[in-house]
Amino acid sequence: MNEFLTSLSTLETLFLISAVLGGIAFLARMVMQFMGGADADADLDAGGLDHDFGSHEAAHHADSDTSFKILTIQGVTGFFMIFGLTGLAFMRATPVGWFFSTVIAFVAGYATLWILGWLTTVMLSLQSSGNVDLRNAIGQEATVYLKIPADGTGQATVCVQDRLRILDAVSQNHEEIPTGRRVQVVDVGEDNVLVVKKS
Repeated sequence: MNEFLTSLSTLETLFLISAVLGGIAFLARMVMQFMGGADADADLDAGGLDHDFGSHEAAHHADSDTSFKILTIQGVTGFFMIFGLTGLAFMRATPVGWFFSTVIAFVAGYATLWILGWLTTVMLSLQSSGNVDLRNAIGQEATVYLKIPADGTGQATVCVQDRLRILDAVSQNHEEIPTGRRVQVVDVGEDNVLVVKKS
């Protein structure tokens, strides 16, 4: 091992250090992710690859970030690991010289950075908030669960975002609606109370 280290040129030593430090950081980050210890976000957006949403879209999509993330901690550590390994391999095994070895190592490292960024984007696109927006109930048909008094509150069952919910409900026309009656949701009032009318 000592003979190997002493036989390395300065550039080969730089490639080796890059590969070792990048590899250790990459593997440590992978272990932390699998164990749940990598919850902190330290990602940077790639400047020209973001999509700008209009104000209407931004209001409905503010909880998802699907912009392309190229500079992640995982990507940078992967870059240094592959940069070092590729550069060292080309310097030791081929007669291409230091310049081409460095260029090839940089291209391989950048490809790793880009692939890991793309994988991050794909993985982030799979997440959803899981929140139910009751405004999606407007226009839906519901069934009265507990009688809705003329000037009081009852309950209705409605399917919102593929979830059956039992919610407080009031009559739009201030008329009594019996249990089991089909109604239509016309609005969502304060405290998520459905405003319904007979359908």
